[in-house]
Amino acid sequence: MFSIPQVFANEDESYITLPALRRFAKEKKQSDLKATVDRAELIRDIEKFAQASPDNEEAVLEWLDQVVVEGIKDVQVKCINSESITELLFNDEFLKAKLETLLLPETKRHLNGQYTEELKLFRYRIITSSPQGRSVKLYLGKLLCTFDKKSHTSSTILYPIFVEVYIDKALIVTRAKSKSGLFKYMKDFLLETADTTTVEKQIEESVKMVCGWLNITTLSSASSNPQFKKLLYSMLEKYTQTPTEIADLMTAKTGQIENVVNCIMSLKFTEYTMEEDIINVLFSFIGTEGTAE
Repeated sequence: MFSIPQVFANEDESYITLPALRRFAKEKKQSDLKATVDRAELIRDIEKFAQASPDNEEAVLEWLDQVVVEGIKDVQVKCINSESITELLFNDEFLKAKLETLLLPETKRHLNGQYTEELKLFRYRIITSSPQGRSVKLYLGKLLCTFDKKSHTSSTILYPIFVEVYIDKALIVTRAKSKSGLFKYMKDFLLETADTTTVEKQIEESVKMVCGWLNITTLSSASSNPQFKKLLYSMLEKYTQTPTEIADLMTAKTGQIENVVNCIMSLKFTEYTMEEDIINVLFSFIGTEGTAE
């Protein structure tokens, strides 16, 4: 019987947010999926929806794969050595043949599959065309342990890791749940002998494994720095400039702005010249409201 893994359903873990649950309910437009009920009931209703038919279950599994990789995550970006990018990475059939061999036959190809202490690939997607160019999405996961110092109890958790290889951009972006107090999996957990681990180490393991699968290498931090600086500058240049729509609106309102400034200045509230301040306020008003009537 289908059920959402507790670690994903747990509100404290923030894998699945209430807005995501409500969006799913609204999109399906089913009488037994009401977006107005509380979180716990909505999760139970989605599980019942999945149990109703194989198609419903697949729809829920696809949705889970997407929402589980969203939310609060540690993100690592690495540059790929362009010399290691070969024509084979642009061949769908080659990639499929390679990645299919890594999916165990008994594994459900979704992130609520059968996790083990070994990192494994649950599913992949080849994106042939997008605004970011060609990429390969890889959904991985493994078992880890946590220990609560207050209650002195341990728990085994599913730990999904999402890796996306942007082939055209020569970048690898990896996302994993932000979490402290992680330990390598132990069937019978014993704190005294448990091996600690971190999100960063799990991400590094995932990147290394993916690079091995695709026969690519990454650049060192020193080699990547110039490229990242260029990317950051481009982002700042793009997102800190006044949008074209606002700039055009400001230009169109220039005459009205000058009239308002002259009117206010003629009132002579003070000997202090406020012209520049008045103009800045009016421009700010245009930027937030879209009018300067």
